[in-house]
Amino acid sequence: MNRWNLRTPMVRLPNVLSLAVLCIAPVMAQKAPVAKPADKSPDEPLELSPFIIAADADDGYAATESASASRFRQKLKDIPQSISIMSGQFLKDIGAVDLADVMPLVGGTVSGATRNQDTFSIRGFAVQESYLDGFRDVVEWGGGDFVHVQQLEIIKGPSSNLYGNPKGLGGIINRVSKAPRTSPFYQTAVTIGDYANYHFTADLTGPVTADKKVLYRVNAAYRSMEYNRDFKDMERFFVAPVFEWRVSAATKVSLFTELMRQDYQEDNWIPSALVAPGVRALTVPETRRIDEPWAKSKIERERARLIVEHKINDNLTARVAGQQTYINNPITQVEFLALQADNRTVNRRAFWLNRWEDYTYTEANLFGRYQTGAIEHSFILAADQYRTKFRSNVRRTSLNSIDLINPVYGSVAPTFPASGAATNTLGESVTTGATGTYQMNAYDGRFILIGGWRDSKVESSRYAQLGVGPFPRIVDPNAKAGLPRYGAMVRPIKQVGIYYQYSEVFQPQGGGALRLDGSPLDPVTASSEEVGVRFAVLDERLNFEVVKYTMKADGLALRLPPPNNSFFANGGQTTSDGYEYTLTYNDRRLTVQAGFVDVFVRDTTPGVLGAQQGGQPGYRGQLHARYKWSEIGRHGGLSIGASVIHTGERPLSSTTTGQFIPEYQSFNVNANYGVAKGLNVALAVGNVFDKRTVVANSGILWRPLDPRTMRLTVTKTW
Repeated sequence: MNRWNLRTPMVRLPNVLSLAVLCIAPVMAQKAPVAKPADKSPDEPLELSPFIIAADADDGYAATESASASRFRQKLKDIPQSISIMSGQFLKDIGAVDLADVMPLVGGTVSGATRNQDTFSIRGFAVQESYLDGFRDVVEWGGGDFVHVQQLEIIKGPSSNLYGNPKGLGGIINRVSKAPRTSPFYQTAVTIGDYANYHFTADLTGPVTADKKVLYRVNAAYRSMEYNRDFKDMERFFVAPVFEWRVSAATKVSLFTELMRQDYQEDNWIPSALVAPGVRALTVPETRRIDEPWAKSKIERERARLIVEHKINDNLTARVAGQQTYINNPITQVEFLALQADNRTVNRRAFWLNRWEDYTYTEANLFGRYQTGAIEHSFILAADQYRTKFRSNVRRTSLNSIDLINPVYGSVAPTFPASGAATNTLGESVTTGATGTYQMNAYDGRFILIGGWRDSKVESSRYAQLGVGPFPRIVDPNAKAGLPRYGAMVRPIKQVGIYYQYSEVFQPQGGGALRLDGSPLDPVTASSEEVGVRFAVLDERLNFEVVKYTMKADGLALRLPPPNNSFFANGGQTTSDGYEYTLTYNDRRLTVQAGFVDVFVRDTTPGVLGAQQGGQPGYRGQLHARYKWSEIGRHGGLSIGASVIHTGERPLSSTTTGQFIPEYQSFNVNANYGVAKGLNVALAVGNVFDKRTVVANSGILWRPLDPRTMRLTVTKTW
């Protein structure tokens, strides 16, 4: 058996450095332009970069720029696509620590897994991977802390064809990290909350050299929490040092590193009981767990990214980047098997998994922008490769059942990995692609045209080890596709914009699904189109947007009927369509962010009359508001915020059409006060009225909404 030597990114970093140097050398050999005096704040990132947004600041809730929708920075009002952005101030106000804290507040999203895993559905389609600064991240095991996040961008619709991600049918979740500053800035914060919730953060940035050509930023966090579940806890260490070398007025080199260590217990959901034909309910306490105290898991993640940018001239900028991510995820947990007829006794088994993953991502980008008369032209040409290597060792063994009404814990922990039936797999996947995007902005945004194309190819192979070898290598056929993206916006008057957008993605079938003849299934293809209208008044402080969209996935796996029910065929189809309404208002006192989504996600496989899919609410709405009294006190004033999230009823499952999970509302409040110079106190209260309901379900397993929680944060800034 072939074993890979999975070393840490710090050991492999010279390989990433060498690759970037080789790629950028021909570009840097060209004559650099003479630097022009910059009329900019010294705390803003280098002006030559079209790939990153402006530096972090207290700008309320209304962000104005995005670097996710087209791979380069541009104004939100000029993007013909629906985008939800959570600013840094909003994330601070609600006390968000990770994606699980904030994604439920985004319209059209539904939690898709346990709270430890950052998987969600957007517009009814799973989003299995997110991005960090436009680079594919590994969401499956959790994205880490928000201490280094400047803003969160959610691009709805399958726009992942821009990034070489064949797993993004629903959309893009991109976390934008904080950039180094040229002036010293130091900030620490301490948070204390319910359920032994302790969170300590530090943000340090400034120049390393007197000429401010070398900058740094270090964000670090420690979190410890017990949650409201029996013996469920989590402890996380996180640090993300960033260095930036401004070689010249035209060239910048950035090194981003990250280290995370997390100990936690898997958030097994609560089994619901069948209390009437087609009707299920919780019959055990919401705090109950099916696990054992010895069921502990870990995440060890290390990442290094090197980026080199060079401004060739006033019209062209080149960027090359390499990123290495290593993850080790040893898991010991208890698996749910079945609920017995008494509706309180759970059959269980012990599960052990040790998984190593090694991700290498490289990309090269050429960005151009030039003017011809009253028309501005922008384009980006990109090539990328994403290589994944993984190995997993799995053991499963029997475990005694447990009574969830009167649980008796203390079963003997299995001696993993010595015990249990063995299942070992290893494999690799390589995704390569080339992308070209062009955007025309005519007459100061009166007419915007965007078009693009991506060629993608996915090659994968794997070994499966069950019992005694030999273990044949399974090579999947290459999955490839040409993926278009185009759109346009027209502004008949300055305050009104009408746009249309269309895009496609594809996703190879996972899980080893095979046809009856043993051949693998074809990839899933998905398309999205939307029509939107934007209104901007009061000097663009008040914005309103209405979007009508339709998304469709074709070629989904369909299980064959018995006796061939171990095999599949292409042919399934899912359609999601609906309306989205968004309103934002922002001035120096008041910021408001509101949205409502009316969505219909159904199985439209030919011959099937589809109802709303299980677990998908038909409508969701949210309202967030913040008012600031700057004149109160002398150190930043007082701000008070509040939010309400409304979730409509959801079918329990696609087969149980007689039961709907009831609609619910969750209310949150927050307050911030400047006590003294550089000293701020904040209070965030989630689920103020302690609403008890089901927030997500997976078959008969349910996850209740988190109870009322309070977090008090003291922040010191120098």
